[in-house]
Amino acid sequence: MRKRTHQIKIWMNDEEYALLLDKMQRSGQTRQNVMISALKEATITTEEEISELKRSNSLMADLLKQLRGMPTNINQVAHMANATGQIASINELSKMTNQISNLRREGEVIWQLIRQSISQRKHMQP
Repeated sequence: MRKRTHQIKIWMNDEEYALLLDKMQRSGQTRQNVMISALKEATITTEEEISELKRSNSLMADLLKQLRGMPTNINQVAHMANATGQIASINELSKMTNQISNLRREGEVIWQLIRQSISQRKHMQP
């Protein structure tokens, strides 16, 4: 007697079908085994998780917007310090500018990862 009693039929475009055939060929498994393995290993993102990623994306975008403006403000203060002869302040402001620039670069990497995650998870939604 068969263990599996439910049969399904799905439609695929040419690209999806080619991907299935490639996975079958490389793994040496049947279509059924490839599909069941994919189903068991698939991570389906909930709407709640996608909402949280979108919220994180929005927060990160706001943070990066603020970080982008900070070096300009610091440069303006540095010019004023230079004009008044407060050299120690210029060095401190220069260090702050570099730190903010580094934070911005790191933040942009994180932001891109969040956006990629949202995009990938949207494609996995039913």
